Amino acid sequence: MNIDRLLQARAAEGRPLRVGLYGAGFMARGIVNQIAHSVPGMRVSVICNRSVDKALEAYRQAGQHARVVDGASELKRQIAAGIPAVTDDPALLYECDALDCLIDATGAIDYGARISLGAIAHGRHMVTMNAELDGTVGPLLKRKADAAGVIFSACDGDQPGVQMNLYRFVRSIGLTPLLCGNIKSLQDPYRTPATQAGFAAKWGQDPHMVTSFADGTKISFEQAIVANGTGMSILQRGMTGYEHRAHVDELTRRYDIEALRAVGGAVDYVVGALPSPGVFVLASHDDAGQQHYLNLYKLGEGPLYSFYAPYHLCHFEVPLSVARVVLLGDAVLQPLGAPLVEVIATAKRDLAIGETIDGLGGYMSYGQCERADVTANARLLPMGVAEGCVLRHAVAKDQVLTYDDVQLPANRLIDRLRAEQASVFADAAELAGTRPASAYRCRSRWSRCLPVPPSASCRPGVRWPPRWWCSATACCPPRIWCSRYRHGWPRRWRTAIWVWISSSCCRASSSTTSTMPARTRRAGAAITPAAASAASICRTGRWVLRWHWPIRCGPAWTMGTWAGPGLPR
Repeated sequence: MNIDRLLQARAAEGRPLRVGLYGAGFMARGIVNQIAHSVPGMRVSVICNRSVDKALEAYRQAGQHARVVDGASELKRQIAAGIPAVTDDPALLYECDALDCLIDATGAIDYGARISLGAIAHGRHMVTMNAELDGTVGPLLKRKADAAGVIFSACDGDQPGVQMNLYRFVRSIGLTPLLCGNIKSLQDPYRTPATQAGFAAKWGQDPHMVTSFADGTKISFEQAIVANGTGMSILQRGMTGYEHRAHVDELTRRYDIEALRAVGGAVDYVVGALPSPGVFVLASHDDAGQQHYLNLYKLGEGPLYSFYAPYHLCHFEVPLSVARVVLLGDAVLQPLGAPLVEVIATAKRDLAIGETIDGLGGYMSYGQCERADVTANARLLPMGVAEGCVLRHAVAKDQVLTYDDVQLPANRLIDRLRAEQASVFADAAELAGTRPASAYRCRSRWSRCLPVPPSASCRPGVRWPPRWWCSATACCPPRIWCSRYRHGWPRRWRTAIWVWISSSCCRASSSTTSTMPARTRRAGAAITPAAASAASICRTGRWVLRWHWPIRCGPAWTMGTWAGPGLPR
């Protein structure tokens, strides 16, 4: 059954989905109007906004008359009677068991965090348009929602949800998505509310929100949550942002398929491409027979194929997200686990010591995407944390801010959530091999450290110790150790095997590869022992864990697979 028929059935049964909406701004007003006039089987039962007058106006613009409520019992009575309600108390919504789903249309990070935590704690589904929150602590909120048995999801209509729908479609027909892209008309990191005031006034939007669109902050959050929801990465800090004044189909010749494969797929954006303001996915297919059909169907000869949606319709599609979540249990877009891409704060102008950083879409900073491991290791300041921070010293224009550059405000919820997120996903970061080597010293918590084997004893395809495959060429024998940690329920000790992979020796020759087990093969040219005679060669690399890890080979990342047995139980 399609969503429209499910909603029609709810309308026919007199059981409309009852929605609580946070926010009464530009997008929220559109949602109220859309549901009131175009979505049978759904009702915006209550709006919570800091200004109740704006919430009342949102209903008036949709042709409805609402009443202000002061307590939980009064809210339940009005919902039962079908009378729209308005309040400035966010707790009334997430504590109300008469509501089927909540929508966050605020764009405010701290406020969004509070209502999302409240919704999760009280068993309410949350559909969020708040990409800023999702890109800052979305992985943690999703984890909490899973534990509570509810759904925390991004929405259809905004670019991330539209990209995810397209991504799922492309995968469902057998292709491998390698790039999820966003089409922009303008990208200027130095735009301010002053430069965007005219545009904002013309369309009835907030100047700061419009500025976040223009300066790249918003698209960075959007692409970060797409990366976190697909497992993709980025090609470079800030994404490539190609200027492309042509059709999006021509981008298949602009991207290097091997570079995309090397990072496990990438999120990106282009400026000026058609159709605007759409989204696109570039994908590959390994089956020669299917490539023939794709060429017949005018998708080209490959190796990259272009799929696109020519528009994103924002609030028009948000109600569909609510229906998917409530009626089908289908989240539109969620983080897969630990964050993979973050949005980091960058100085929009020269910043002076003692200045307090303003909010998103302001005069002082803009956001750009960076890998989560780089962000953590360099202590880069997340854009979602930057507002309200006081500069400890001057920062030059276009310099990325770090935690060492600022003094955080006291007792902020977002800082506590960031710390909790880092702690919760510490094990996940280890599993991905993203923690720095300095974090893995032999201390009392390590069960034992295995000695470095002689070069002659550690060759590709040879086991050392007898149970474990060596994971380097003969020139750089690996250092190996075991770590112990508690996992599962009941908590039991597990053992993880770590191997030092030298970045100079992570390639294997074709002749060597042919003798290696399939699970340990890596393509490339061999480095001979003579070429590796300098001791410094084996000192450059990283600690990686069994199963899957990224191995640095020159400018690109390739994937390796640990071939040993599973973790001892």
